[in-house]
Amino acid sequence: MPWTLIGERVTVIVAGPDLRVRHAGQDVVCHALRSGRYGRVADPAHFAGIGRRRAPCPLPEVPTLLRPLSEYDAVAGGAW
Repeated sequence: MPWTLIGERVTVIVAGPDLRVRHAGQDVVCHALRSGRYGRVADPAHFAGIGRRRAPCPLPEVPTLLRPLSEYDAVAGGAW
């Protein structure tokens, strides 16, 4: 399954030697059916786009103090 369909509802169809996965009425995956238990097919195309770097989030603006720190220290009883 393409990773972009995580959490989406899909239909799995086993027909003859093929396994198909459909989403929103369209085939998204078609593989030969694997024999035996725990068979796995890993298509590198299913992982396309994973690991792309996103644009960094902008940093919030640092608020400026309305008064110098010395005034806050005087009101609070001295330096902490």
